[in-house]
Amino acid sequence: KTKDEFPDGISPYGADALRFCFCALASTGRDINFDLKRIEGYRNFCNKLWNASRFVFLSTNNYEFNNKINFDELTTYEKYIIIKLDELVTEYKRYCTSYRFDLMANSLYSFIWNEYCDWYLEIAKIEIEKGNEYTKNVLIYILQIILKLCHPIIPYITEEIWKEMIKLNYTNDAILMNAKFPSQQKVFKDESISNEIELLKKFINVIRKTRSDLNVHPKTRIDIYCIFSQDIYKEFLNDNKEVISNLIRSNNIYLNQASYDINECITVSVDELKLYIPIKKIIDIDVERERLTKNLNNLVNNLNKIESKLNNKSFIERAPSEIIQSNFNKQKYFLKEIDSLKELLNYLSD
Repeated sequence: KTKDEFPDGISPYGADALRFCFCALASTGRDINFDLKRIEGYRNFCNKLWNASRFVFLSTNNYEFNNKINFDELTTYEKYIIIKLDELVTEYKRYCTSYRFDLMANSLYSFIWNEYCDWYLEIAKIEIEKGNEYTKNVLIYILQIILKLCHPIIPYITEEIWKEMIKLNYTNDAILMNAKFPSQQKVFKDESISNEIELLKKFINVIRKTRSDLNVHPKTRIDIYCIFSQDIYKEFLNDNKEVISNLIRSNNIYLNQASYDINECITVSVDELKLYIPIKKIIDIDVERERLTKNLNNLVNNLNKIESKLNNKSFIERAPSEIIQSNFNKQKYFLKEIDSLKELLNYLSD
């Protein structure tokens, strides 16, 4: 059967990807549904970690690293990522002690891919370009802890990255396997930091999604008019204007200025913030309306298929709970996307 399925043999994905895959599948009391696509996904994760380390080493070359973090010198986002890293160390140890290696691997994957690579490294680039030298210290510090946490699962790639740490004099430990395992840091946890960063992510994601939905070229810069009544938003936008501008590629971010032409704008909301984006002159409205209508119809068809399953009593009674939950999640996603596209189409019709 295997020979029929893989007549040319099984593609190599590497020992680390295979180890991470089995670790992520090692939950209690279930049969493993082994899928080579998962190994491929974890190989991509290993590549992501390797590329992240290349960025760190290129950005911090000849930097004199201090393995003690001064919390007072950190930016708001650096405080946030250090707090998240501390939570990861705590979770990791708890899952390891309870033999939940699947949760241990998944918490690592989530932090490194979603928090560290997708957000922190992008913001660190901006800080380094601004001349913030201490960001280099934070980059090395976080990478070292990540490598120590990952090493029991993916020892080969982490040891290889660690060799570069030694060459650059960032560590005195000759091999990663003998390095001291991370301990929980006594970091000051401030809920206002998490709230500010969650708002920052939400703001950037809304603008990025609007650009993507309307097919605005990534290199095209746009203006954003932010209208609000609470001073907290003024402080937030002033503190994060440079990061926002770089990540959403904007020309200007205007605060409480009503100099925009409402007829040329798409309007989106982020909590109590109203954002007006003069974008209608940038796009071909007729083409985009037709494309969005087609996407909307596809989403509605997919939603109907999902709801047909969920309304089927036999399916609910016989299907495994994770399959049912997956369908509910898809239903929620399709409903949200449909509402979003309807709103965009409504603005384009005005």
